[in-house]
Formats: sequence, C-alpha cells, structure tokens
Amino acid sequence: MSELVKLSASRIKTLQSCSWMYYCNYNLKLPQKNNSGAMRGTVAHLIFEVLANPRHEHYVKQIVKNGTCLKHKAIFRLIMKAAKREGLDLDEMVPPLKKSSKEITNLKCIDEMILVGLKFDFIGDYKLIGSEWEFDIISEEPKYRIGGFVDRIFKDKKQMIIRDFKSSKKAFKGEELESNLQGMMYSLALRKKYKKQKISLQLCVKIGRAH
Repeated sequence: MSELVKLSASRIKTLQSCSWMYYCNYNLKLPQKNNSGAMRGTVAHLIFEVLANPRHEHYVKQIVKNGTCLKHKAIFRLIMKAAKREGLDLDEMVPPLKKSSKEITNLKCIDEMILVGLKFDFIGDYKLIGSEWEFDIISEEPKYRIGGFVDRIFKDKKQMIIRDFKSSKKAFKGEELESNLQGMMYSLALRKKYKKQKISLQLCVKIGRAH
C-alpha cells in the first residue's frame, strides 16, 4: 500500500472546492501565482510568530500603546525583509473594502493587520503552552493522516484554548464558523495530547483592513 498523504486543512479545502486545482497544485506542483492579499497575510503571520516569543512581550505592549508597529526599527526591518522575500511592493495601493474608505499602501495595511491581531488578547491572562505547535496524526481506523500548525495554545484552570490567526477580508460565519474543518483538526490534535482537558477554539480572528 502506498504511503498515506498527510493532509492539511488547506489541502482538504482545495480538494473540496476543485479537484483539478488540487491535482495541479499538489500532484503536478505547478507554480501558483501569489496575490498581494496572500502576501500581506504571510508577512503579518511572520510578525505574529516573532512576537509570540514571551521575551518579546514588551514589543507587543509598545505596539498596542503606540497604535503602530512601524515605529519599532526591528519589526519594521523584519517587515521589509519578509516583503522583499515574498516579492510584495510595500508602496502598492490597496483598494478599500468600503466605498467610504481610502486607499492605503500594502505597508500600512500590514501594520493595521498586525495591530488588530495584537489587540485580540494576544498576550492574555492565560498560561501560554505553545506557539506554532506542530501536529501529525496518523489513524488506522478510519485510515487517514492529517497535520498542521497551531498558532498559540493557552491554558487556564478550566480548559485549553486554541487561538489561530486568520488573514481575511470577512469574519467567518455560518457553516464556515460552525463546522470549520481547520478548527476541528486542531481540536482533535489537542484532544489526543491533552485527553482530560476541555478544549476551547478561537479560530475566527479577523485580521483585515480596519476601515
């Protein structure tokens, strides 16, 4: 029997939406044209990974207090470096989500995205258990293999808290919120590791334009 393919939430979602796209992306491995929205999300997510380190908690507090991360030279340099690696033009103008809004640059949009994420209880009053926690689950009955990374895991007296940051123009709603495949995979992974703990999922963090 051939080796089980490890499926991520994004792989499964691609397969559900279009089997041909899945075949092109993961079997033929055709190059994918990236867009500025996806690249902004990648850059912002990198900053979250860095700031998730408990040693950088003072950066988080300063950024929230100042209302921007662009005043912090180290963070600004990291944004510039990550954007260059992604091929993202930070001076490119981003179309507004609402007619009443104004265009802003990719750099300003990333700054807003980061600020929104940090304001959402990024540090919190809970005990931080792990950041970028990787899981790889292999099941024999039924037969499957899934894997991925959980952004942040907290623990309080009553439960384990999964917190995952999403870059999206819209907050999740309806079936995407109630039956979120990625959320269910994360919950399953933590259930296997922390069998007696109650699991709470906070997946639908909106990281988009603040306008």
